[in-house]
Amino acid sequence: MPAVHDARSARPSSEISAMCFSATASLTTSAVLLSLGVYTLRQASSTGREYRSLAAFPLLFGIQQFIEGLLWLYEDGMPMIGPRFPTLGFLWFVYGVWPLLVPLTAWQLEPQRLRRQLFAASALLGAVFGMSIFIPLLYQPGWSSAVAAGGSIHYELSTIYDGRIDVNLLRLLYAGLVMLPLLASSVPALRRFGMLLVGSFLISALLYRYAFISVWCFFAAVLSLYIVAVLRPAAGPTVPLQP
Repeated sequence: MPAVHDARSARPSSEISAMCFSATASLTTSAVLLSLGVYTLRQASSTGREYRSLAAFPLLFGIQQFIEGLLWLYEDGMPMIGPRFPTLGFLWFVYGVWPLLVPLTAWQLEPQRLRRQLFAASALLGAVFGMSIFIPLLYQPGWSSAVAAGGSIHYELSTIYDGRIDVNLLRLLYAGLVMLPLLASSVPALRRFGMLLVGSFLISALLYRYAFISVWCFFAAVLSLYIVAVLRPAAGPTVPLQP
């Protein structure tokens, strides 16, 4: 799942651990998620158009992991592509996709007007917040880097908030933008999805602090299986999201 700040150096910065431990692991995970993504998108086409955002999650996770596989190939001595493009590609999903898409998915499936308005506001805030971190990386090459260390890839980046906002507060803001719209949804399946994210977030933070994002992203594959179950064939378009 999307990443959050984890300052580990003397200057204010964030270090993000990736999920996979080798090119093989990353590309294999990508292949599995891409296959699941094709299936869930097909299911959404027959279930209802409003399900397409949710159905796209496995496919997007698969693309993200494929990009990270390119980084592993570079680290393994196969420099057919430099590290900057896949680093920015991975961070695009972190800050450009998930803070927007997750609340947008909650908005798309929410039947209650007030909650829809709140989720729309969350999506807008997520987009602004994510872009405020990602866009400067495009123009400041020294603000982002990726290196294999400790069996994972660590993404280290500077942000415009360094020295202004505590890194832990930024972490909570990011987590809230991603998880709260799911937890606040009136749709049971989305609330369960949100609880799975919270559980994986807490386990990763408490038990695997060093490789926090590595472990949290690993749960993306497991959560993709849940989305497959949610979008299973059903008699009507609203059946999969009922209690």
